[in-house]
Amino acid sequence: NNAIYIWDPTVGMSGNYTSYVGGVSAGKASQYIASGQSFFVKANGTGASISYAENDKVTTQGNTFIREGIIENVLRIKIASDDKVNYDETSLRFRNGSSEKFESDFDAHKLANGWINLSSLTDEDLDLSINTLGDIKDVQSVKLRIAAWAFGDYKINFSGLESFTEHVQFRLVDKFLDEITLVDADSEYTFQIEENSPETYGDDRFELQIFQELFIKGEVRTYLGVPVDGVKVNANGDDIMEKVTDNLGAYSLETFDQSNYILSATKSDDLKLNKGVTTLDIVMSKRHLLQIAEFTSPYQVVAADVNDSKSITSLDLVEMRKIVLGIQEEFKSGLTWLFIPGTYELTDDPFNYKTTLDLSLEDQDINLDFVGVKVGDVNNSWTNQNAGRQSKENLEINLEHLKLADEIIEIPFVVQDFKDISGYQFSITWDATQLEYYGIEHQSLEGYINEAFVDEGVLTTMWDETNGKSVELENGSILFVLRFTAMDNKANSLVEINSTLTKAVAYDSYLNSLSIKSTSANVNLNELRNGKLELFQNVPNPFEQTTEISFKITKPGLVKLSVINLLGETVYVHEQDYDAGVYSITWERSHSFNPVSPGIYLYRLESNGQHVVRKMLIK
Repeated sequence: NNAIYIWDPTVGMSGNYTSYVGGVSAGKASQYIASGQSFFVKANGTGASISYAENDKVTTQGNTFIREGIIENVLRIKIASDDKVNYDETSLRFRNGSSEKFESDFDAHKLANGWINLSSLTDEDLDLSINTLGDIKDVQSVKLRIAAWAFGDYKINFSGLESFTEHVQFRLVDKFLDEITLVDADSEYTFQIEENSPETYGDDRFELQIFQELFIKGEVRTYLGVPVDGVKVNANGDDIMEKVTDNLGAYSLETFDQSNYILSATKSDDLKLNKGVTTLDIVMSKRHLLQIAEFTSPYQVVAADVNDSKSITSLDLVEMRKIVLGIQEEFKSGLTWLFIPGTYELTDDPFNYKTTLDLSLEDQDINLDFVGVKVGDVNNSWTNQNAGRQSKENLEINLEHLKLADEIIEIPFVVQDFKDISGYQFSITWDATQLEYYGIEHQSLEGYINEAFVDEGVLTTMWDETNGKSVELENGSILFVLRFTAMDNKANSLVEINSTLTKAVAYDSYLNSLSIKSTSANVNLNELRNGKLELFQNVPNPFEQTTEISFKITKPGLVKLSVINLLGETVYVHEQDYDAGVYSITWERSHSFNPVSPGIYLYRLESNGQHVVRKMLIK
């Protein structure tokens, strides 16, 4: 064989055999034989001989084990008496291509020492000082044999763990005491060997178990492939594993225990449903329900079932509206996210799923992906509030036509370009210390409102077309009229459309998003009572040929409207007597005193000693 055995008389009371083979030693032996040093090898047959060449000689001191680099995957196990007088060592090596049987190139026999002997056993029940096994896989076990003629307290410790390139775990099993010790660099197992108790030593007490690390890993993505981070993936079994997905949606659970697990996933860092749930989701769900335009993915069906009834009904739409308006912060079902194991096939039945999966982790890794579904978010907009197609068009809402009637302040919400609209949503805010909400009167459309926060100066509103289609309103149509009373005689507040609670956005019949472009109502009670000349922004602006200019007068009288270029030249004048009220004048650039070229122009309104000036742009 290729193993070298050397007697080391310095060990204990009577000395020990040390061995070396294939780059691994047990004890102090090495590939170098010192001058004058006796050694043993095992012959495989009669007539065997050993020959050396001159160039086999090296210049070195002592018998120190010398090699280039660290031999990988070698565990050294040492037993020592409590007084450290008697000790012995055995080595386990894991090498690709090796077997559980004796191999002369990599294994070394155990030669008996005087007082304490430690060896590992092969499948053939051979005692080895160096035992080379194959690749680490599954769960392996190696018996350790202790032969003793010196009794008392002993310790077993381990070294070489840093040499392992694979994720591996060792456990020392004491069958006599029914104890298992996890082996690490600091492990030291203390036990007794009793002279009159053979079960305290021999080959039936200690066993070393070797475990390969196994993984449950995968990714969490939406049905469109968007990674979902911050998802807590849990595996519950004999032990409990938990990992949170990274920004790529990836997770990896590691364990050395082969066991049955229940795998599930949750997300607690994104519980706000109004992030992702919009009027567009209601419009899409309604169209699916009415079979106008059905969903293209079964995961959209799952998302639309917000009340967890395993069906889509008008009750789901009602709950979505409450989320959009801010009436409630969560669905009655308590659902925010669903994470469905990718092993479920939902094409034929979208509700044929569970959010948990039973796994049996045995001898190889498991790859499992989840599909994340934000409940209520059928268009998958939770990662990007502008998800979907963005239209170049705007929905314009004018709040400037306010008036005072019997001490009630009325603000009509007047629309422009309300064409092919399937739904809208927005928030309205004002200073609640100046104005008190008095009510709302719907006119052109019957929308939905949330009045729960009017004491704080916030109202939310939304509308979606009843039949899942779209509506067109004439320019100047009034959506609704908002009414207030003044908190005192000096009340002054801005009333405006924004996204304070409900995001301001509209949707057309093609499900494109439209920005809501709005003016504000500047409510000043003194001006409303005493009368103020008001001139509104022309519509459209900019324009090419024709535009409409609106104004409001509070007292009857002569009204003069002038259009002036930047040189100070008047290009158009309109003069007429009017009663108090709101009026509009249509101006065509061809009806001018002088040629009107593209550019910026001023338009000026005069009446009852007051005047107002605004700008317009001709393309």
